[in-house]
Amino acid sequence: MLFLKDTFLHYLRTVHGSSIHTVKGYSRDLTDFESWALEQEVSEKSIRHKDLRRYLVYLTKQGLAPRSINRKLSALRSYSRFADRNGAETGLLDAVQGVRGMKVKRTLPRFLFENEVLPLLELNPIGDRSPFQKVRDQTLFEFFYSTGCRLSEVASVRVLDLDLSRGRVKVLGKGKKERFVFLGNKCREALRFYLSLRNEHLQSIGRQEEQFLFINLQGKVLSIRGIQYIVKKRGIQIGIAKPLSPHGLRHSFATHVLNRGADIRVVQELLGHEHLSTTQMYTHLSIEKLRETYRQAHPHSQRKSEETR
Repeated sequence: MLFLKDTFLHYLRTVHGSSIHTVKGYSRDLTDFESWALEQEVSEKSIRHKDLRRYLVYLTKQGLAPRSINRKLSALRSYSRFADRNGAETGLLDAVQGVRGMKVKRTLPRFLFENEVLPLLELNPIGDRSPFQKVRDQTLFEFFYSTGCRLSEVASVRVLDLDLSRGRVKVLGKGKKERFVFLGNKCREALRFYLSLRNEHLQSIGRQEEQFLFINLQGKVLSIRGIQYIVKKRGIQIGIAKPLSPHGLRHSFATHVLNRGADIRVVQELLGHEHLSTTQMYTHLSIEKLRETYRQAHPHSQRKSEETR
């Protein structure tokens, strides 16, 4: 159905520098569209914007959230531009230009207050995890909170990327862009202890050195799903009411450093955001911070405080 789909995905991997997760997402979205178009007997050459609107209606009836629908539409837009540039006979470019995305309700990102993060950074005595797993998990949480890295960035960090003497680590972000993030003293201590246990564990199971920093019991790289499971389970164990995810830890990092006075452009660099507007959604403040600012800045609030003394 989509003439240049495989060529487009290859371009994303080799030229554009998209991550493997991004490429898989595009592949899945384009394949879903192909399946629908085949059932509807709609060809890439003859497709019109009314056909594409029917596709969006179909996705809505399937129960997809507006954000997910917009992601699929974005994949079609990117593909259609690529196909047009490469001379494919496609009506998709005109079709997507005549279709607007779904309205998405803007919500504040979930984050933890500072006192909620502290239990995550302690060695977890709960459960039947091995000593190696407990130390690894504690180090994993320290790493997330110290660096503000994305889940995919943490999963792909290698041992040779660490520079513990300088307190920094090189990570590979979106678009294969490298940047340095920083390691606090507690994170550096946790990493040193974890690395010694990591080496002992690899030797005990007779496995050669694994290049990736965070590994599982089999000595292989800890997968993205594995990290998600660890984070979610730990949140439940310590009784955090809100759902906990790796992205929530990233939100917490950004919120806390901004609340403590960091410049937003510095935070933009630390998070690896290309656009400042992306970082600005992290500028929500805690209720305590808002109340303190209001009391100090609002003239009526100051007057009332003075009168009650």
